[in-house]
Amino acid sequence: MVLPRYILYTTNTFNFRAGRFVLESMHETQAVLSVKQEEVCATVLRYIPQNQTLCVGYNTQGAFQLFSLKTLDLDFSGFAQGTGCSLILLFSLMLKSYSYYLNE
Repeated sequence: MVLPRYILYTTNTFNFRAGRFVLESMHETQAVLSVKQEEVCATVLRYIPQNQTLCVGYNTQGAFQLFSLKTLDLDFSGFAQGTGCSLILLFSLMLKSYSYYLNE
């Protein structure tokens, strides 16, 4: 019997500051999310093998992050601006661009 193998890698320890989860958008200079650590959780986690990206959606203000598993760097962080969404539910890869479904 072959057992599955797992690798655990902490991706975003830089988001935790003084007991708070802080996420700064990479495309909006003033967009910052700062909430208590215990109030935020990942609502979706998706690996996209075509570009070796780990997509993480959070339960607050449509926040999400994209991590490159090729370089182990943060590729993008941001918010689903102007949509009125509260959490990210799904990521999919379509024509080499990202799309995400929102819970309104």
